[in-house]
Amino acid sequence: MSIKTPKKINLNVKIDPDLKQKADTVFENMGITTSAGVMLFIKRVVDDQELPFTPRVATGVDKAFQDLETGNVHSVKSPQQMFDELDGDDD
Repeated sequence: MSIKTPKKINLNVKIDPDLKQKADTVFENMGITTSAGVMLFIKRVVDDQELPFTPRVATGVDKAFQDLETGNVHSVKSPQQMFDELDGDDD
């Protein structure tokens, strides 16, 4: 008599390497692999028919902080330059 194990497939997900490393560390601290953590997440979604958290829409402040972190900022030398650029004056 042989024991059959369920057939498994691979799931390929593209993810930022830094985020993957952070997730690996968190799951390792929990005593599970990243693969097991992802499987637990998917099982929870299937069982509950919803995400196990409430998605959050990024606010303007969130986007501004993200721009600061990525260096996507524009500097001006004076308030007048800022107002001129907002008005469309390029001189």
